[in-house]
Amino acid sequence: MESSQNFPMMGKVEVDETYLGGQDNKALGRNEGNKKIMVVGIERGLGGVSRWYGRVIETASKINLGEFVTDHIDKDAQVKTDCWNGYKGI
Repeated sequence: MESSQNFPMMGKVEVDETYLGGQDNKALGRNEGNKKIMVVGIERGLGGVSRWYGRVIETASKINLGEFVTDHIDKDAQVKTDCWNGYKGI
């Protein structure tokens, strides 16, 4: 299902990326091997998660992560991420 991008997440939003696709003993660290990378944004409300968006991306780069943030998160939202370099400057 595709997002209309008409209702960006607002307020407190957490963003993180993860690797999906089972264990690959040959892939170490951020070497994804045959796995797919998914970035997820979660809007936090009073009762927990209000809503979320996710997208499969080619790499966890600043460009791909930035496009996700621009497409799904309001510019005035308080965005929380981990310390991955791809999030710097977003």
